[in-house]
Amino acid sequence: MKSITKNIIYIITALLCCNSFSYAQESHSHSAENHSHNSHYFFKQNKGQWHENVLFKANLPDGAMFLENSGITYSFTDKTYIRSLHNSKKKLKIPESIKGHVVRVKFKGANENPIISQKRMSTHYENYFIGNDKSKWASNVRVYNEVNYKDVYDGIDFKIYEKDENLKYDFIVAPHANPKKIKMVYNGADELTIKNGVLYVKTTITDIIENKPFAYQIINNKRVEVACKFKLKNKTVRFVFPKAYNKDYELVIDPFLVFGSYTNSTSDNFGFTATYDTLGNLYGAGIVFGNGYPTTTGAYDRTWAGGTSFPQPVDIAISKFNATGSSLLYSTYLGGTGGEAPHSLVVNDAGELYVFGTTGSSNFPRTTGCYDNTFGGGTNINPNGSGVRYTAGCDIFVAKFNAAGSSLLGSTFVGGTGNDGINITPGMKYNYGDEFRGEIILDNSGNCYVASATNSTNFPTSTGKLTSSGGASDAIVFKLNSNLTSMVWSTHFGGTA
Repeated sequence: MKSITKNIIYIITALLCCNSFSYAQESHSHSAENHSHNSHYFFKQNKGQWHENVLFKANLPDGAMFLENSGITYSFTDKTYIRSLHNSKKKLKIPESIKGHVVRVKFKGANENPIISQKRMSTHYENYFIGNDKSKWASNVRVYNEVNYKDVYDGIDFKIYEKDENLKYDFIVAPHANPKKIKMVYNGADELTIKNGVLYVKTTITDIIENKPFAYQIINNKRVEVACKFKLKNKTVRFVFPKAYNKDYELVIDPFLVFGSYTNSTSDNFGFTATYDTLGNLYGAGIVFGNGYPTTTGAYDRTWAGGTSFPQPVDIAISKFNATGSSLLYSTYLGGTGGEAPHSLVVNDAGELYVFGTTGSSNFPRTTGCYDNTFGGGTNINPNGSGVRYTAGCDIFVAKFNAAGSSLLGSTFVGGTGNDGINITPGMKYNYGDEFRGEIILDNSGNCYVASATNSTNFPTSTGKLTSSGGASDAIVFKLNSNLTSMVWSTHFGGTA
């Protein structure tokens, strides 16, 4: 492929990654009774610990969802001040007030007391002993991944559930029942719009996005799609069907939900870099501070290594989305126990992702036959405000994933015995992340080129190239073959400053 120089769109995308990336996937009914340990949405029963109107509560990336007899309440909170904690030298100042936003969705004309049931009970439970009012205490609170409303309208059931780590809902319309009865009134939103079939519910904190509804019927053991779309009038949303469907069979209306631009990670994570491929798919990479990042089935590494790096242990998290951002194609961790950060991404025509970054992990994953299997390390280095500290110094790494994100095709260290890939030269730091300088690109043969910085006097260079550092820090440029098994050439590039 042609070499790609990433421009301002990468910066914008990377900023969106700061609590990272939004996703949801189309999904259908579950049969299992117990939830997977990889689930991210739990409906917690109300046993008196919350307001009497609440049946179940589910945590969202920036707030909560409350299920009620005839509707849903979304409550969002601005957590900007929490995210500022990554600057370890800045003492937290608790604000006098924190901005919030509530949106209520009322099922207009619905039965006030539908029959409520729940499925897929968790193996764990929760206890609430908050405040000195014992009537608000609750123990053995069970959590579920699915809640069902039978006859929320006559002949129409409503189901909301977690599937494949995403949150979605269905309306199930019995034969000859009338789907025109379904009317959802959105109160409290700043704006309601429909664009390209997608419903956007705007708030001051984040957006609720309901993707274009997918409707279907099961006829003769085959799923038959039914044309369906949202219709918005004032604050009321309905479903309309441009073409006729067979009213002798059950009809399922099947949208899914996206909350703003988030990964749904339950651990803090900061976005660092992003890119795209020839199909328009989006790739984002950042650092994550715990086990809560949503990885996908079959991904290369679903286990957070973290370790004991100071001030907080971190791993790299990488996610790939389809071109519309409506589906997560894969999501994986990458790292060892010493902390690392991704600096740049690029994808070849085969959909294989190359990652360039820095690592402080001697056990960073490498592949057989890689160019350099040995961690060179360096001195204790702390890029201020980045969330990463390399107590054993840092090396450059280059890694290559297959198109499915399920395996590493190549991975290698590159560096000397000083710190490589980080520039902490005095006077170079002006903005957040300035220490993380560098880029990776590819040529038509798949060879990769990296430009970065080094403090190593023995950075590996090739014959005939500049082999010595001219100052406290030098630029370095090198070329690896496509499988990351050999160095084609490498050189310093700099003056005496």
